[in-house]
Amino acid sequence: MNRDAYFYLRDIQRTQRGLEPLTDQQKEKHWNRVEKENGMRKLYDHSMGGGDGTYDGKWTSWDVATLKQMLTDAGFTYQDGEPMEYISV
Repeated sequence: MNRDAYFYLRDIQRTQRGLEPLTDQQKEKHWNRVEKENGMRKLYDHSMGGGDGTYDGKWTSWDVATLKQMLTDAGFTYQDGEPMEYISV
């Protein structure tokens, strides 16, 4: 997904987790660090999530289907990537 779509999701995540939105300077620094392919940020199941509005509260994670729906509802576009297999250790 592109930068605007990515930070739209990040702002939702931070708000739901009781955190302040990132400043423009923080966004620039963060965008330069994140893994990208062809200028677009890759997301995976549970790579982002929300919460109940408090920092110490319950945090959740979103699967790719939920991320796609959030982006579609907000009018953003995204590009499906190749399916990948991975393990957690």
